[in-house]
Amino acid sequence: MHLSKISTALVALAVGVPGVVATPSPNLDARGVKTRPVVKPPVFVGPPVPATVVQETQAKTTEKQSQPTQTTIIKTPVTAEKYKGFASYYYQGESPGKCGQVYRDGELVAALDKRRFDISLCGKKIYVQTPAQRWVEVTVVDSTDGGIDENYLDLSVAAFKVLARIEDGVSQITWNYI
Repeated sequence: MHLSKISTALVALAVGVPGVVATPSPNLDARGVKTRPVVKPPVFVGPPVPATVVQETQAKTTEKQSQPTQTTIIKTPVTAEKYKGFASYYYQGESPGKCGQVYRDGELVAALDKRRFDISLCGKKIYVQTPAQRWVEVTVVDSTDGGIDENYLDLSVAAFKVLARIEDGVSQITWNYI
C-alpha cells in the first residue's frame, strides 16, 4: 500500500512513534495548495563572470545513426586596458546608426565617441562599470559627436538605467572591450 508523506506522518503521530514530527511541505501553502517558487531577476552589481564560448564540432562517423558532439569551452577574459570617461544616454529614434541598423531604447547598445569609433568596432561588446560597482555589457552600434573626450560613451536608455538614474544625465564610468 502506498501512503503519502502526510498520511505516514499522521499514522506515526496517532500510534505515538517517538521522534516523528509532522512539518509542512515547502511546496504547499497554509491551505495545502501547491505553490510555485519565486524567481528573482538578476542584479547587475560587481564584476561579471568571464564569458564562456562553447564551440561544438561534429565528429565524423561512418554510421548514419548517431553523430557524437565534441564540446570545447573557451574562456574569453575581459581585456586589461580600461578607459576612464563619462557616459550619457540617447534615444535611438528611427534612423540607423553608423553600423547600419535601427535599435530600440530598450536594447543594451552604445555609441562610441567619433574620435575612437571605427566601422570595424560595430558589434563589439563593451563592459561598462560605475564607481558604485554597477555594470552592464553593451554592443557598439553607432558613434557620437557629443563626447567630452575620446572615452565618452552614449548609451541606450536601457543601458544607462542599469548604471544610473535618468535624472542624473551623466555618469562617471570605466569601460573596456570584451
